[in-house]
Amino acid sequence: MRSKVLSTVVVLLAAGLPVSAPRVHAAPPSDAAKEARSQYEKGQTAYNLGRFDEAITHFSKGYEIKPDPVFLYNIAQSFRQIGNLERAIFFYKRFVSTAPDAPNRSDVEKKIADLEAQLKKELSEKAASEKAAADKAAAEKASSEKLATEKAVTERLAAERAAAEAMAARVAAERVAAEQAAARAAAERAMAERAAVERSATEGGTTPAQGTGPKDTGKLVAQVDSRGSSIGGGATGADVTARAAIPQKPLTFRFRVETGPTVIDLGQKFVEAELNEFPQPWFPFGLGGIYTLRFGKVGIDLGGFGSMVLIPYDLFKSGSETPDEQQMSFLFNLFGTVGVRYPIFSRLDVHAEAGVGGQWWAGLKDGNPFTRDRIAAAGGPIWMLGFHGSLGLDYHVGGGFVISLSPGFTTAKRRGNDLHEDIPGVKQAGVMLGLGYAL
Repeated sequence: MRSKVLSTVVVLLAAGLPVSAPRVHAAPPSDAAKEARSQYEKGQTAYNLGRFDEAITHFSKGYEIKPDPVFLYNIAQSFRQIGNLERAIFFYKRFVSTAPDAPNRSDVEKKIADLEAQLKKELSEKAASEKAAADKAAAEKASSEKLATEKAVTERLAAERAAAEAMAARVAAERVAAEQAAARAAAERAMAERAAVERSATEGGTTPAQGTGPKDTGKLVAQVDSRGSSIGGGATGADVTARAAIPQKPLTFRFRVETGPTVIDLGQKFVEAELNEFPQPWFPFGLGGIYTLRFGKVGIDLGGFGSMVLIPYDLFKSGSETPDEQQMSFLFNLFGTVGVRYPIFSRLDVHAEAGVGGQWWAGLKDGNPFTRDRIAAAGGPIWMLGFHGSLGLDYHVGGGFVISLSPGFTTAKRRGNDLHEDIPGVKQAGVMLGLGYAL
């Protein structure tokens, strides 16, 4: 096919020269015709040697010198050989347009149709391949993110389980140590009482074996072994000491201070839209007190507490898009509470607490990001109705001091239109470590 096309090109070019007239009367070819013929021959040589880019260059120069449609056909052929279907189709169409009566027109139109179909198929396959690659990349990313999330959750759960096991082991060790100390104390007390009975019996002229000594003391003496366990029956020294380790007054007052890592939630939509960052956790400072009324082992707590956390913010003035300065706001909580407690070991209480009260947000000036339209509230601090709940442990270290660990939460719902419309309220959740003193 290629040799046929080239021979056709030669004939058409030759037809442009006056080869049928007698040589003596023929006008010499012009310089332009010679140059066009030279460019054609160079293009044909390059085409036959497979240097199609070079062939396109020569055929293009030949067409610029002599706009013969054959050059367009040869350019189209060269582009088809290098796989540039779009350019090949373009030059085939230009050939048909400039040489509508060409004898190979039907063949060229068939080439155009075939190349357009091939080009459409290649573009479709390319789009499908790119879509498949994008879908694969998205699936791999999603899988990687899922694995990372699962790993993080597994590690967090393992750490929490290890911490809980360590705490349980410490509590168990402390309980064993307390029981052993109580047993030793009971054994020593029993030995002292026995020695006193023996001395009293000796002085009265009788011996303990005769059973007269103990009557003088007015006490029931229980013999104990080296671990403090009762041999003769009745309550053991360990039991008596354990019950007496922490005096259970019918009414006590406890004062406490506390702090701990706390997460503050203002609403994900607000944080993403208005704040560059909102670091976590925060460390509020709390102060409170409770009265405990005891009914047997159960204690009822009545009291209240307050807390404060500092929240800095960037201040925007005069419609500026960049912050002018940094200011500090104050988030206050004040709750009345009621709770219940129960001793699970000699020095350890478990307690639950619920409360209701208010939350005040102060220090929000004009230009702050937390209020509607960045305008400070006209009435001063913004007040919200709040609720509180916690569950924790109190450990009595002696001397009236108590260490507390209390996971808990507070939630306050927005009132009025002072806060930003994307802040539904303020939620806090954290673990508070406290130090108290019981009066």
